[in-house]
Amino acid sequence: DSLNVTNDAHIGGNFQVDMDSDLDGDLDVDGVSNLDTTDIDGSLNVLQMSTFQANVQIDDSLNVTNDARISGDFYVDGNSDLDGTLDVDGDTEMDTVNIDGSLTVAQFADFNDSLDVAKSVNIQDNLDVNDSLALNTAENQGTVFSVTDSKGGTGVSIVTVDIDGGASSATTLTTHRLIVQDDAVYNGDMTISGALAVTNNVTSSAVPTSPNNLTNKQYVDDAIAAAITPPQVFDYDVTSSTSNDTAYYINGDLLMYSTMESGQENYEITVFGSDLGDVTGATLRARGNSLDLYGVNETWTAAGDGASATFNISYSAIVAQLGGQTDGYISTHLVFTTATATYQSGMTIRFYLDSTNAVASGSTFTDPE
Repeated sequence: DSLNVTNDAHIGGNFQVDMDSDLDGDLDVDGVSNLDTTDIDGSLNVLQMSTFQANVQIDDSLNVTNDARISGDFYVDGNSDLDGTLDVDGDTEMDTVNIDGSLTVAQFADFNDSLDVAKSVNIQDNLDVNDSLALNTAENQGTVFSVTDSKGGTGVSIVTVDIDGGASSATTLTTHRLIVQDDAVYNGDMTISGALAVTNNVTSSAVPTSPNNLTNKQYVDDAIAAAITPPQVFDYDVTSSTSNDTAYYINGDLLMYSTMESGQENYEITVFGSDLGDVTGATLRARGNSLDLYGVNETWTAAGDGASATFNISYSAIVAQLGGQTDGYISTHLVFTTATATYQSGMTIRFYLDSTNAVASGSTFTDPE
């Protein structure tokens, strides 16, 4: 039956138990102990090396004050709290790991899922990222990326801050020196505080509108060509009239009846020449006065091929703009302006002003013969 020992028992030889043994106190063994299935409700204190030939199942905590060497697999189904250092020479597969101290990986480390680091990460050697790398996904303000240069200063920094009262964000990359080996595309404005040295061509398609604008070669070539060979004016013709579509002349001068005027117009005149599409302004000059042919009523309009241009002329405009003369002959000269200069066309248009007579009709014309 049972063996009940209330004090110490010293066995000098082997102690063999074929059945179960229930010990309420401590079991102190100085030599080697071979145990099959052992259920320990209290603590197991091993002073020397302990070899487990089969699996060891611990339903409660395992407290190891010195080194523990495990030659085979070590499975932890629950949580494991290590106060000291965990030294693993082989492969280690971990699910969720919470490290209060430092993690030192001497060889290759493979993270098959996400890595969440609450504080800083110090990488002594290279960092190789085979896929995408996302920074500042928490949308914080301040420095989100920084590279220290060889002198201990900041070589590269990326800083993001809120602007416009928090309505938008501005992210700035700052570096002492930027070398782009391939193309660089800037969708916004670029401000250069220092000098800009270019070893190849600078391309700009925009037409300059300010003295500080960059000018492209095509614009310069066109401006030179326009300055050397300005638009030419050869002759003119009256192409429409407000009175029966009839042009009236007297002694070769275009007759301007005040009674013929309709809607600030007597005639439409077409000027024929070349490169008239380059004209940006045109006037009729007489006795120190000028009539702007780009006015609301005159509406100078060049044809698409530049071979002609039309404008309207009225009795009241000539009187108002060319000296106030109401009757008689007046000689005008056509002057035009381009993007580079103002030119005298060399064309003279003479008018005869009539302030009182009615417009001549078929019944008032007489046959000179």
